[in-house]
Amino acid sequence: MLLGLVVIARVRMALPKFMLRGVSGPTFGKTYAMVGTISLGRNTDCDISIASDEISRQHAKLQVVPDGVMVEDMGSANGTFVNNARVHGPTLLKAGDELRVDTIRFMLMSPTMDVSHAAAAATVRTEAPAAPAKSGGGGGLWILAGVVVLVVAALGVLRALGKI
Repeated sequence: MLLGLVVIARVRMALPKFMLRGVSGPTFGKTYAMVGTISLGRNTDCDISIASDEISRQHAKLQVVPDGVMVEDMGSANGTFVNNARVHGPTLLKAGDELRVDTIRFMLMSPTMDVSHAAAAATVRTEAPAAPAKSGGGGGLWILAGVVVLVVAALGVLRALGKI
């Protein structure tokens, strides 16, 4: 006689390989998981919708590739920039690089990214004025802690939304 045996397997979704973090303007502090192909623009139908008149309705297309995220401008009026160089064709955005659409800036983050590189990039690209240097150091530790808190918070939000 056969007994019915039910095996329930829990499938865990993999973490996204890249995250886009807003470092200025209305996206400051927001984090976007980079999965597949993503549209960015002012239109509410875009995957990353930014309510700003300087952003075109369909501003840019982002596509995750093995080495980073391929960025393509979709004929925007004010342009798309990677590390302050205007995008004229598909351009590779790597972990730690800056993506700018008009005045709104993002930084591409990766779980495998060197933490000291992320902390250094975050200090260069944030809008907050730099604090005067203190003797004894320790400022880098606070920056590192802030980056870790942001990543943990983003993962918590993704878990709460059932994405991971």
